[in-house]
Amino acid sequence: MRRTKIAVLLAAAGLLAGCSSPARAAGRGLPPINPTDFHHGAADPSGGADAYLSVSTVAKHLNIPWGLSFLPSGDALVTERSTLRILRVTPEGKITPLARIGEATADNEGGLLGIAVSPNYKTDQTVYIYYTTKADNRIARLRLDGHSRPKPIVTGIPKGGIHDGGRLAFGPDGYLYATTGEASRTEAAQDLNNLGGKVLRMNTDGKPPPGNPFPHSLIWTYGHRNPEGLAWDADGTMYISEIGQAVWDELNIARPGGDYGWPNVEGIGGNPKYIDPVVAWHPEVGVAAGVAVIGETAVVTCLRGQRVYLVPLGKTPASAIPSAAASAGPPPGAAAPGGAAPGGAAPGSAAPGGAAPGGAAPGGAAPGGAAPGGAAPGGAAPGGAAPGGAAPGGAAPGGAGPSPAAPLTAGPPGALDSVRWRPNVGVAGRPVEALAFRYGRLRAALAAPDGSVWIATSNRDGRLPGGPAPDDDRILRLTFRTG
Repeated sequence: MRRTKIAVLLAAAGLLAGCSSPARAAGRGLPPINPTDFHHGAADPSGGADAYLSVSTVAKHLNIPWGLSFLPSGDALVTERSTLRILRVTPEGKITPLARIGEATADNEGGLLGIAVSPNYKTDQTVYIYYTTKADNRIARLRLDGHSRPKPIVTGIPKGGIHDGGRLAFGPDGYLYATTGEASRTEAAQDLNNLGGKVLRMNTDGKPPPGNPFPHSLIWTYGHRNPEGLAWDADGTMYISEIGQAVWDELNIARPGGDYGWPNVEGIGGNPKYIDPVVAWHPEVGVAAGVAVIGETAVVTCLRGQRVYLVPLGKTPASAIPSAAASAGPPPGAAAPGGAAPGGAAPGSAAPGGAAPGGAAPGGAAPGGAAPGGAAPGGAAPGGAAPGGAAPGGAAPGGAGPSPAAPLTAGPPGALDSVRWRPNVGVAGRPVEALAFRYGRLRAALAAPDGSVWIATSNRDGRLPGGPAPDDDRILRLTFRTG
């Protein structure tokens, strides 16, 4: 019932949209956008998905919660960006402080950011954290035993008052992934000798694992501005949510070695040299900070837009997304084979916890195994299509890969052309908004073991017009309604 309703909703929304030709990043014909303006845009007048969602508060009175990661018990670890604390939060809302990272420095958008629980937490009691220091951003290993201190495994990630990236997550291949910002130094995003503006992939000792696209390098993808969200679907496809400058925010499908264009392009530019996003939002309705995938629906959180988007995902595999890097080899600036890797890492280490690439996923789930909430891969998902059936919006799953000039679809005129998506490249229909203005600025999103999505508000960061509510900040639990 719930899947049918969500699928009908998203499919119907897709039919409301008109088509337009690919647009350049400049956003011609739109009013100028002030990058320091934190006011949100209007709700989409064509309707949203609130009726199909249920939201409850898990925890409240937090201070800029930033990172989320679940323990084997089902409790979550939450980082607070400015207090530098790691908290344990139960599904019933009990909050227990576990540690404070005194080595970190709260610096505007920097501080204690991402956290990822070791796949072997039951035996090693270890987490991985991303934090800002006076000199850099870094990733460290930490045992939560009450007295251990962080042991850095990657240092030298550029820091800035803004654009620090910071998300950490273990992928279904068992390796640790991290998003990094370009720290306002735009040239860093295209420099393969610089760790800024990238998605990194590493062993638990901070060294490059087998299969990374550039020799002796942690870099998985590059050409990013400030990516803050990471998530995978049941097939192992990685999604990256990225905060743009002042024109477009993005949802991208990751391709190893792919160049996502920043600072040369923002949004869907149509340049075959770069990989375009599958969805792009204007910042007044976006600032896409987090992403979680439940079945065949991506839940994307928005800071300035103060809403979430439900994005029905298509069946286009990451390997079909066009990329100049696929045939051209490493671009200029890549480290020569045998040279030093960014951060000084050496190649050839074993997978974290001893898991071979393609082996067991974190938490013991086999890659391609059960989807969050127990849905079988390829089965019906919230917003998804029945196996073998048409995807929402009428796109047939499993079709041919897109051409570099894939079609672009824009939102209805009432939405001021604020949302664009590529229906033949991984998105099955129009993204549908929900929860607009109900909970303020929404940042972290993470699929929970029970099939819900936990979302962290960011209302005490000084950027919410009108200021925070008495209960802020909060951890919210989002579920799809069953009746």
